[in-house]
Amino acid sequence: AVLGDTLVVPPPRRRRLLLAAVERSPGDYRLLMTLGYLWMVESPGAAHEYERWFRAAVAVRPSSPLAHNYLGVSLLGRDPDAAIRAFRE
Repeated sequence: AVLGDTLVVPPPRRRRLLLAAVERSPGDYRLLMTLGYLWMVESPGAAHEYERWFRAAVAVRPSSPLAHNYLGVSLLGRDPDAAIRAFRE
């Protein structure tokens, strides 16, 4: 997760590192959030991709306001009702 946050490592390399780490630890909240955030910042048009990672983070830690907030952001353009539900959570 730390390498995923490191700006010195190019985004494609960070994504590969995070994906490999998530394969080994699929329930790691920090990895899921970092991967979702990286997609959101580097590929803002790929909301379906970062929605996937934020949904996984919510599944792992349903009480996390941050995960619900980012899930809501990822849903805003495609499903405003679902976004509102995520924000309310």
